This record gives sequence, C-alpha cells and structure tokens, in this order.
Amino acid sequence: PLLLPLHQAPHPRLVRVGLGGGTGSVHHMLGAWMHILFHRPDLLKGLDVRFYLLPLGAENCLCKYLGTVDVWYRGTVLALLNPPLPFLPRLRPPSPAPGLP
Repeated sequence: PLLLPLHQAPHPRLVRVGLGGGTGSVHHMLGAWMHILFHRPDLLKGLDVRFYLLPLGAENCLCKYLGTVDVWYRGTVLALLNPPLPFLPRLRPPSPAPGLP
C-alpha cells in the first residue's frame, strides 16, 4: 500500500515545522509541543518532528541563543533575516526602450 498507518511504517515519517515569530510565539508553540510530548506521546508515534526556528518577530531570544552556539544557524538563518547592516534598495534610472531616442 502507498500509505501505511503511522505505527506500521518501517521508518518514522519526517514532519518539518517552520516556526516563525518573536519570543512569545516561540515560547507558546514549544510549550504546547512539550505538553503533547509528555502527556500524549501516543499522538507522535511514528513521527520524526523537526522544528525550524525563524526569527521573524520584534525579538527572539531563543534564536539569538542558537546563533551563539550554532555557527551554521548564525550564518544561514540569522545573517539573512537579521543582517547587521540594513539592506538599502539601489535604484537605477530606467534604460530607454530599444529604438527610442
């Protein structure tokens, strides 16, 4: 069969969860996750859940901490979403259309 029930699957199914927001949003989501993990682990049987934290709120303490201990996270996530210097758009004058003076 194409789809097996989770408890019969030969390998855990990978579930990727992108979690973006500030400190409060991340705190509430991970708190709910821990509650499910400890009180209803049967719901997670056969799943390999991975969280990907994106610092999209005003401030995200957990993402800042991860950036201090994980070089990859600091270089690929924090550097792109929270650059040390602001990106300023550069405008060029429009180029004339071909055939027009």
